[in-house]
Amino acid sequence: MVSKKLILDKPIWNGGERYVGIATYRLKDNNLRVSCRYRNKSGNPIWQGELLVTKRFAEKFSTKEFKTKGGKAFKVYLIPLDDLIEYNDYLNDKLQEQQQQRETTSTTYTPSQIADILATNPKIREICNMFKGCVIEPHVD
Repeated sequence: MVSKKLILDKPIWNGGERYVGIATYRLKDNNLRVSCRYRNKSGNPIWQGELLVTKRFAEKFSTKEFKTKGGKAFKVYLIPLDDLIEYNDYLNDKLQEQQQQRETTSTTYTPSQIADILATNPKIREICNMFKGCVIEPHVD
C-alpha cells in the first residue's frame, strides 16, 4: 500500500489530551506518514519526525463529524497522540527485531541457485571437500 505524507498544523486538544485528527477519506487507499508544524512554548515539536497511521489502526478510534467552509460534512478519526506514538514505537521495535534476525540468519539458496554457484565457482566444492561432513546440495559432479 502506498504511504502518503500529511503535515498537520496542530493537534486537536480535548482538555489536556492531544489528538491527531485524520479525515477518514485520507485512509481509504493509503497509509499516512504524519508530521506536525506546531511547536510548544520552548519551540520544540510535539513529536519528532513522521508517525505512520494505517486505516486498520485508525479504525480502533472514534470519529467526529466536521463540516467544510462550504457546509459539506466529513468524518475525522480522533486518535490520541500518546496511542499513535506508542503504536509507532511498537512498529519500530518490530522492524529492528526483523533486521537483527536477517543479520544473524544466513541466506537460503534454492537447488538451482546452488548449482549455478557451483558451476561458476568450482573452487567452492573443493573447499567444502576439505571439511569432513560438509555437504553442498545438489551434488553435481
